[in-house]
Amino acid sequence: MKAGALASYIPLLLVVALTPAFFGVLDPGFIEPPNYSIFPEEGVGPVLNALMWVAATAAFGLLILLLTRRFQDLLRVMMMTVAIYTIFSVSYLYTGGFLALLGRVEAILPILLSAALAGLALISLLGERSIALYSLLLLASMTGIGTLFDFSFGDLTKIVILVAYALFDLYSVYKGILREVFADRERAIMIFSPLLVRLGPLTVGVGDIIFYAMMLSFALQSSPTLFWVASAALVLGHALNLMLLSRQRMIPALPIPVLVTLTTILVLKSI
Repeated sequence: MKAGALASYIPLLLVVALTPAFFGVLDPGFIEPPNYSIFPEEGVGPVLNALMWVAATAAFGLLILLLTRRFQDLLRVMMMTVAIYTIFSVSYLYTGGFLALLGRVEAILPILLSAALAGLALISLLGERSIALYSLLLLASMTGIGTLFDFSFGDLTKIVILVAYALFDLYSVYKGILREVFADRERAIMIFSPLLVRLGPLTVGVGDIIFYAMMLSFALQSSPTLFWVASAALVLGHALNLMLLSRQRMIPALPIPVLVTLTTILVLKSI
């Protein structure tokens, strides 16, 4: 396998490596995960929860599309602000949890460390030569969010959300918002670079990282063995994506990995 092809697996392998670390901070219960489900985990509740999240994402996408047409500079500043604030917030959450895990209750240290990481991310983003460092910080933060999402939804809601977003991603890339936004690829990457992980030859959106981590954390809830099997399934799904990407300019990154990984998890959990 060529070096370029191997480098295409870097973001995915980093998600596999980082997810257990974030899981280890959340699992002992030092952080109280929020409940992101509006409807109960019974009947059509999981479907309504998924529809609510997808509808909110679609509405946000339409807003982005409108801003892309007229206010590109403003939109880039918005994306940058969202990204840096997210890095700070996730860093603060997990730093506090990690210190609690060590038996230390600190008020100022998590703030200082998180501010330092957010500042480093901002400097790296503004200096294009340091984009790899920024992408690493962004990927770590999104992996933390994906792991947190796993703890914030019931199992049925998680499953329906993963399927719903895989279908939404498929539609968006081929018929919907992403197709129109990325019609001018160079302009789109310039605007949305704060929310793109660029490690190796691939460009990966933050949403893909979040859902990859969410699936792996879901598997880790059952056992370390299932986590490693799910990781292998995710790598297989990514490999299939790369095969498609060699024939197409742009593909949805979620459907195949979600299909392969989620099916593997559910089958093995049922045994």
